[in-house]
Amino acid sequence: MNTALSSAFDAYRRYRAAKAKSKLYRTSRYFFYSLTAAYLLLLCFPQVLFAHQVTYKNFTVYSRQPLDQSVYVMLDKVEARLATSEVNNTQVKPKIFLTNSQRLYSALSLYLGANSFGKGFGILPTNNIFINDADVAKDLVFRKAPLFNQRSLSEVVAHEVTHLLVREKFQDQLEAISKELEAARNSQKPATATGP
Repeated sequence: MNTALSSAFDAYRRYRAAKAKSKLYRTSRYFFYSLTAAYLLLLCFPQVLFAHQVTYKNFTVYSRQPLDQSVYVMLDKVEARLATSEVNNTQVKPKIFLTNSQRLYSALSLYLGANSFGKGFGILPTNNIFINDADVAKDLVFRKAPLFNQRSLSEVVAHEVTHLLVREKFQDQLEAISKELEAARNSQKPATATGP
């Protein structure tokens, strides 16, 4: 029994070694890792996909089509909504990406929740917000659904910015707690005696 088990482990080790040496395996593994890294970089820096940019107050809006003056009205509505929030922080500078395409929105959302109105990735170290197909002039955002297929664009943007504000608030609180713990640890350390 013992020799059969060790023989099976030995065969498996030889299989793994041969597989790791295989050029096709190495190439496909590096291709997968490269594709994953490129996708993460695209999620962090999607500006290359958007030709038009408008900066207004602490917002930056990117779009694939030219933006008219109605974007300022929409951003004023967002700011008015955020001003009533306890977690509002003007240091957070959201980047809003109007995809104006359900296909692009789905691709940028990993096809997870691809039928939502807007999305941000709180786990990424960015303030990017992706918005589904939108009509800025009418302050509407659309999704592909038989019911409840449109909402106010300013409400969706305010909602997504609130996620960023909550993340920032918790990060600030965690940093403050960490500093307090470090100060408490340093005050409890015994003084080291120095020699003559």
